[in-house]
Amino acid sequence: MNTSTNTPTNEGQSPENSLAINLRNQMVKIFEKDHNMLAKTKNRASKKLDELVTIFNEKDALIHSLKEEILSIKKEQMQDETTTNQKLEIATLKGQLEESRSMFSEIIKENTTLFKRALENSSNQLKEKTTTYSEVVKQKEKITSEKTTVIVAALDQKATAKEVQEKLAKNLGNTCEAGKIKKIITGKQQQVIIKMTGIEEANQLREKIKENEKLKNELKVTQPKPKTHEVIVYGIPDGTQQEDITKSITIALNKTPETQTVAKIFEDKNKRMHAIVRLPTIDAKKLITIGRIFISFLSCTVKPYHTLIRCFKCQEIGHKTHTCTNEERCGKCCGKHDTRKCEVDKNYSCVNCVNHNKKNGSGFDTAHCAYDRKCSTQVKIMNELRDAFRRNRQQHQPNQTVNHE
Repeated sequence: MNTSTNTPTNEGQSPENSLAINLRNQMVKIFEKDHNMLAKTKNRASKKLDELVTIFNEKDALIHSLKEEILSIKKEQMQDETTTNQKLEIATLKGQLEESRSMFSEIIKENTTLFKRALENSSNQLKEKTTTYSEVVKQKEKITSEKTTVIVAALDQKATAKEVQEKLAKNLGNTCEAGKIKKIITGKQQQVIIKMTGIEEANQLREKIKENEKLKNELKVTQPKPKTHEVIVYGIPDGTQQEDITKSITIALNKTPETQTVAKIFEDKNKRMHAIVRLPTIDAKKLITIGRIFISFLSCTVKPYHTLIRCFKCQEIGHKTHTCTNEERCGKCCGKHDTRKCEVDKNYSCVNCVNHNKKNGSGFDTAHCAYDRKCSTQVKIMNELRDAFRRNRQQHQPNQTVNHE
């Protein structure tokens, strides 16, 4: 296509038209130039923008990375602080634990020592207290005061204790060494009671008095009756005789007691038979320690028998008639006369309960004899004696047992 026909020319045109065309062409060129420059600028701006976006993304990634690092560092710091605090707490706890351990160690040591001592003491006590039947039987008999005591009295009832002493001094002189005499006292019935240092010495003195020609016709020599104690033998076989009981006691003690009296054989409400036996105190204690005797192949338990001492003159409990200094009182009617001469058959009055009510305001029933087993005063005293005996036995023989081999 020929463009020459479309391009205006200056031929045949006026000067104004050619000027306008030139101006238009120049403006077109300027516009094209500006357009190109704008396009270039736009391209450069776009590139710069892309670069800035890239830089921004890089920076943003860097910032994000830094944030993560900061958070990580903070976490580590927090962990370090927590670890440090935990370490401090652990160290504190360890210190407290060590203190507690040392304290408990000391306590354990002290208590272990105390426990060992207590165990040793208990073992020693058990060794001392726990005895066998054979050991109890083999125990040496203690020297009682009765066996070392010599009682001397005149055959003439009018003679005084002083006269008896003068006769002993005149006829025996220094034949009885003073060092062998422990004590001399005067009895209530004008007796001279001489306590020697041993059984052999007491026997020698008795023999000297009996062998002396003058003294044997003027003085009598006796030995105090041994103190006795009653025991109760539970569950004896039916038909048991007194001889069966005394033989069994002799076998159990491996000796014959100086005195043994079967005071009573009785049946309880359950139809069981029991026996009360009076023995010398030392034999009674040994038999109680043994704890049983065997009758007809039956094991019978032996225990202390608690009874009350009663005065038949004043009716009081706790002393005997021959030592009483009170006025006479009747055991039936509470009158001031001998009970055996009382004619009262009913309307009894107990002098002990009457006196107890006056003294303590206890309100005991008085309509019974003084020797009635259901007497409130007697029951009260009996219960007190039993409680005292239990306490005394627990205090002095807490672990004593006997093994029957």
